[in-house]
Amino acid sequence: MNAIPKIADAARLTTLLEAQRAAFLRDGSPSLARRRADLAELRKALISRREAIEAAVCARHSESWPSAF
Repeated sequence: MNAIPKIADAARLTTLLEAQRAAFLRDGSPSLARRRADLAELRKALISRREAIEAAVCARHSESWPSAF
């Protein structure tokens, strides 16, 4: 099995997580409507990039991944 790759830019990730935490502390939890809208946007993004995601998964796991797509 492949090893998990290291985060290329830990400083960038830290900055993003700090911004996320600050937004949560400032705004609180999102409403159910906002969560549903965000999930709908995520679904659209995943569907629109399905072929690229499938290709990346197959390329990364071509030997161990069944041909499920």
